[in-house]
Amino acid sequence: MPPRSIPLQSIKSISQRSLLRYWARSAGRRPFPPITQFTPELRLHDSRQLVFWNIEESDTGRIFRALAHGQYLTEAFHERWDGKTLDEVAPPSVRSYAVETANWCVDSGCPVYTILATVNGNGERVDCERMLLPFGQAGHVSQMLASLQLSSVEGRFSRSTALSEFRQHAELVLAGTIDVAELRRVQPPGPAEVAQAQASESV
Repeated sequence: MPPRSIPLQSIKSISQRSLLRYWARSAGRRPFPPITQFTPELRLHDSRQLVFWNIEESDTGRIFRALAHGQYLTEAFHERWDGKTLDEVAPPSVRSYAVETANWCVDSGCPVYTILATVNGNGERVDCERMLLPFGQAGHVSQMLASLQLSSVEGRFSRSTALSEFRQHAELVLAGTIDVAELRRVQPPGPAEVAQAQASESV
């Protein structure tokens, strides 16, 4: 399906909004920043929920290969992703969604935000909020950063069991690209928002 533009306010996570605003400031007047100029403070966002992807283009197609990822991904997936491709690590139930939205990010050069929902063993809804940020130079996206964050209205979820729950059932609630022009009109986060980002829940 073609991506649709969604407003910044669609992003529920305070820490993900803060990271997105930092990305926009790093880009300046460019469509996106090079990865070497992206150095957010640790207090701005929890690095344990991040995945860095390298984008490999060839005559046979595009491959997303994991460069590094945080501790929470290891806890959720029970394995390291270093050197593995997105096709290899994404569960079959969400693989097409994961690859398609990653391609949106590369092709548009815009951030992409999605929410997947599942139900845990207690019948409570658990969301996986996923934000993708493009990086590169001269209009060519060569790396991508993914932020994956679990959340629940009831406030209860387990990283160790979340993967099996999403494998059994996953519903796409929201998916779209973030308008970069809107981002540049938004003021940078203030001290209160940074403090809230520190306290927000992480995957």
